[in-house]
Amino acid sequence: MSNAPLVSLFADATASFLDRTLDGYKVNAADYGLDVMLQYYVLAHTNDTLEYQFLFASVFMEGLKFNWAKNVSGLHRDTKANGVIRGFRLAPSQRNLSFEELMNRLAAHLGYSATFTFIEDRNMLFHSGQGTALHLGHADPYSVMQEELFVLYDQMEDLLLRILGYRGIVCSRADPDTPLEFPARTPAP
Repeated sequence: MSNAPLVSLFADATASFLDRTLDGYKVNAADYGLDVMLQYYVLAHTNDTLEYQFLFASVFMEGLKFNWAKNVSGLHRDTKANGVIRGFRLAPSQRNLSFEELMNRLAAHLGYSATFTFIEDRNMLFHSGQGTALHLGHADPYSVMQEELFVLYDQMEDLLLRILGYRGIVCSRADPDTPLEFPARTPAP
């Protein structure tokens, strides 16, 4: 057991991260709902249950997409009679864009290209309480979901760090021992 407080162990790294991201946070917090999104980000990383981690990560992505679509995108809102937003459209007469279409537009807006493969697991979890791999009869459904969760974690961070304007070293959850230059995610020198 250490007698040193946590902050003194990571003070330099914490200060460096805050120096690089605080301005981006101040500029974008309201438009992207960052106060709430960061709570879901933490829950996605600290919960002990794999399905809950995935659900919290999915809610993070859903909320980030919604706040972007509502406050940044310029898309038309489709509202219910009571004023609740039910979706977003390119034009008032067009259909609502799908979750995946909105995620792709958010990513493009931030200069990020990704395939959001977590959506199928998100949908299965939301509708059945179980991941896709379990429904498909995989021999080890939890390792399949964990691999997908690691991709989802990287995508969450890629979007969030772009919003914050971060440039520097990151690591992937799948390979935490390899430092990467962000935003390119190329091996660090």
